[in-house]
Amino acid sequence: MNGILHVQIHSLDETQPFSQKRCTELQETGSSAVQNSRPHRYIPSGPYCLLSSSRSSQHHRVSAEPTRAHISPATLQLPIVDTTDIRFTHITTAQGLSQIRVTNIVQDDQGFMWFTTFFGLNRFDGYSFKVYMHERGNTNSVGGVRVEALFKDREGMLWLGCEQSVDRFNPKTETFTHFPVPKVKQITQDHDGLLWFSTDRGLYRLDPKNGSIRIYAHDPSDPESLPDNHVVAAGEDKTGRFWVGEPYGMYELDRATGHIKLSIPLHTASRDLSFYEDHMGGFWIIYGTGNGLAKFDREHNVLTYYTFRPGDTSSTDYSGVDAMLEDRHGNLWLAKQGSGLLKLDREHNRFLSYTHKPDDATSLAENNVIALFEDRDGSIWAGLPGSGLQRFSPVPLPFHPLVPKQNGAGCFYEDSHQNLWIGTAEALYRIDPSGKRTAFTGVKPGVIFEVISVVEDHDGFIWAGTSNNGLFRLDPKNGNWKSYRHRENDPTSLSNNVVDRLLVAHDGTLWAATYDGFDRFDMRTERFTTFKADPHAREQIYLTLAEDPQHELWLGTNGFGLQHFNPKTAQFTIFNSGDAPGSLSDSIVYSIVFAHDGVMWVATVNGLNKFDPATKRFTVYDGRNGMASSSIACITEDSRGKLWMGTTRGIPSFDPRTETFRNFSAADGLPGPEMANGGDCLRTMRGQMFFAGFNGATTFLPEAIPDSNYAPPTVITDLRLLGNVSTPVTLPQAISYTSKITLTHKQTPFTLTFAALAYSNSLTNRYRYKLEGLDTLWNEVGSDNRSVTYTNLSAKTYHFRVQGATNSSAWSDPGAELEIVILPPWWNTAWFRTSYVLLALLIIWAAYGYRMRQLADQVNIRIEAQVDERTRIARDLHDTLLQSLHALLLRLQTVLNVFSTQPEEARLRLERTIDQTAQAITEGRDTLNELRSAGSSASNLEQAVSNFARLTLSGSPAEQEPEVRVQTEGTPIPMNPVVRDEVYRIIAEAVRNSIRHANARRIEIEIRYDRQFLRVRVGDDGMGIDPSLLTPDHRLGHWGLHGMRERAKLVGGTLEVWSELSVGTEITLSIPAASVYDKSRSRPSPRLLCQARLCLCRPSRETTRPL
Repeated sequence: MNGILHVQIHSLDETQPFSQKRCTELQETGSSAVQNSRPHRYIPSGPYCLLSSSRSSQHHRVSAEPTRAHISPATLQLPIVDTTDIRFTHITTAQGLSQIRVTNIVQDDQGFMWFTTFFGLNRFDGYSFKVYMHERGNTNSVGGVRVEALFKDREGMLWLGCEQSVDRFNPKTETFTHFPVPKVKQITQDHDGLLWFSTDRGLYRLDPKNGSIRIYAHDPSDPESLPDNHVVAAGEDKTGRFWVGEPYGMYELDRATGHIKLSIPLHTASRDLSFYEDHMGGFWIIYGTGNGLAKFDREHNVLTYYTFRPGDTSSTDYSGVDAMLEDRHGNLWLAKQGSGLLKLDREHNRFLSYTHKPDDATSLAENNVIALFEDRDGSIWAGLPGSGLQRFSPVPLPFHPLVPKQNGAGCFYEDSHQNLWIGTAEALYRIDPSGKRTAFTGVKPGVIFEVISVVEDHDGFIWAGTSNNGLFRLDPKNGNWKSYRHRENDPTSLSNNVVDRLLVAHDGTLWAATYDGFDRFDMRTERFTTFKADPHAREQIYLTLAEDPQHELWLGTNGFGLQHFNPKTAQFTIFNSGDAPGSLSDSIVYSIVFAHDGVMWVATVNGLNKFDPATKRFTVYDGRNGMASSSIACITEDSRGKLWMGTTRGIPSFDPRTETFRNFSAADGLPGPEMANGGDCLRTMRGQMFFAGFNGATTFLPEAIPDSNYAPPTVITDLRLLGNVSTPVTLPQAISYTSKITLTHKQTPFTLTFAALAYSNSLTNRYRYKLEGLDTLWNEVGSDNRSVTYTNLSAKTYHFRVQGATNSSAWSDPGAELEIVILPPWWNTAWFRTSYVLLALLIIWAAYGYRMRQLADQVNIRIEAQVDERTRIARDLHDTLLQSLHALLLRLQTVLNVFSTQPEEARLRLERTIDQTAQAITEGRDTLNELRSAGSSASNLEQAVSNFARLTLSGSPAEQEPEVRVQTEGTPIPMNPVVRDEVYRIIAEAVRNSIRHANARRIEIEIRYDRQFLRVRVGDDGMGIDPSLLTPDHRLGHWGLHGMRERAKLVGGTLEVWSELSVGTEITLSIPAASVYDKSRSRPSPRLLCQARLCLCRPSRETTRPL
């Protein structure tokens, strides 16, 4: 140890060890860890730099012993008084705590409670635990199984003392960082932000900014060093002095030099020792042996011991004080070993003791307490070594059980002498102002009395209504009773033996509400007059009655609504419940009260009603306004104008000015949740209130209950995906710190859980939430519905908001908010929709272009059809009319040539010319007819060709007529009319040319039908055709062959011409069967139909399937 100060400069990245260069830099620049220390140098050692100091003879001085504190010879004895004014709430492993030994308690910046055990770190939200445990091989887990120390630093980080390391836990990211400081027992932080770790290997100091660590340890050669390496506690007091606790005492440490400045020795060693400062400057030293309590006067250096049992100051038993806490009210609490929990009563100079009571489940669970902590709500948490956790309020409970305990208390009444009357099943009790109790019973022994209503008349008599024994009058002076019961045949008797309420009106009249009407009692005649809203109704049950400032009566019934009764006219006005706005909330009315301002309040089984006499309408307050239960049995008013009610879930108070409720439950001292047994409640002249319930009776002073304005922080504690989800949600930080999440469409449905971090009575906390983008109104729920599940959310951005409140606080504003982005499926994303729209536009544009081209093609087809038609007309005119006119021209020329020399011959030729002219006219007419009829009307091609040849030869001289033979091969097949006309014209043109131009003597026409082709051959023995005319390009004036080729091409056929001069000509036409044969059995060629009908369509380019 000599020469080593044990200062370790910790490398923040343990994978990169310090080099000598880096250590030298630290030496040159200095470090906050060694400022003001002796001359030093740094030595690299793995991930650390060890700080070594040279302690040569010339630098070493003889150190003096540190100053010792004085021990006061007087031991102060404080007696212990047992008390039970606190109720403890017990939390164990049954609620999810990881282990029953709770060693440390803190509260983080968000409000979560954190507990360390011998089996992990626990986070608590008031309802459930989240446990962080050590996992072998996982660096992002607690450094050990047992966690001995826990501390929250100024940055909100949690520091854990484990077996092999000290761990820094970031609650935001839920990540652990490990530092090599083993066996840490206690952690604290000074005003400079430096962290101090108490271990059995010395005192460690960590600078969280740079990770440097310095060790303060015992040096045998230095009497000013720590006396021992076993450091159990350390810390800085409010004046800036630093203290170190070791088994034999408390020591003031000079942090710069590492020297002890002051020594406070203890008379006995203790393995646990620490100090605590109270708000008055008291410096308490607590330790784990003997009485375990001493107080040090820092001004005079005097230590004074305290004892709880005389002569026990030197005991070595482990029975001392383990923890100390001063609450916000100035109460000083001590956690004792074996003696439970102690509270210092400074006024009476004593300790109040809270210990385990085997017969009381709300007492301390065991008499050993090792940790204490006060949360932001003012609740105190106690860690127990073998029973888990306990929580309690340091303020005495506002509600107290009725003393002496009255079993089955059904009603309360205060008479004019301030005597308290309590009606029970066994008797009517009177408790006078001095506390003396007297029992009265008006029935025989063994008979149940069951008093449920009490009132005093103007003469001082006490009247008691019972549940089945009728009405009784008691003279309190002598204890004499007189009874009044229902007699079946006496209409002047009590209407029913069940008397729920009694009322003495302003004029002294006694009114009784029974189970079959309400009765007016005549004191003089002792007769009853019964009134009912419906005189003929049986068992019209009246439950309560009250007199208003106008001295008129208001009656509450069981199912017959609220009834107004005018005693002067005996007229009823009935108010029933309904769905209409302004209606009474329910027709079962248990209680009616007129407040100090004259407002009438009506308690029903379904809400509190405020009556407006001007409009005759009711304003309803119920669970939607923050009431724990809407079923109200009784109602009364305190001196501040607040209303107090007995309900099926405790006692709520209502402030009419703010229209807010504050709910009280068993956690506040009530005997149980059920405080609505049908009995009445009472406020005495001193302001004390009495309520009775099925679980017992309670009394309290409303004005003594402090107002609670603590609005708890509300956080989202969990996000869970439901169903089979392929991609889990990965969050960069804890859900309670997350402000935005993004989910895919496959990650719905999901559930969010939330909590208000107020622990005084978590079960009565209230919540309201809404999902903006889906909900428009808040959804209010209780603690049993802290989760909400959303399914089938559409893809968009939502904002989930949740607010919490205690049973008496306002809503936490703004509460917790989470932005939720639901991503659409890929086919519904913006880019896909954009692409889809662009594709649609592209298709529309392509369709538009296609249509434009189609229209253009149709126009072209029409133009082509018109051109084709003109060409056909030209061919027809050429084949008929023009050739006839040409022949006429030749004949007229011949007549002109012979007219002068051969007049007779000229006359004959002229006559023949006239005949030929007539024939030309006929041919022209026939051509026009053919144009109108779209071709030959003959359906038989052979017949049509034969007729044409005969007509053509009819004008020729007999000696010049050629022989024409038409021959058919194969079975004729019906042809497409359009194709047939074109074939007919080709044959006609060929025959005409053979007769007129070739001077043929024999013409053969052969038509051959087969399944593949239609073949036509026209041959003659004429003079032949000039070879120059056989080329495809026609010559001007010679349209015959060109027209025939165009017709053949039009019908999909081929035309071949063979000719030899002086030998003859042969023309062969071949047309595929698919184009020529009748398509009545299959559709005609579109182009041919277009050609025939001049339609505006594009010809098909498909090849027609042959027959």
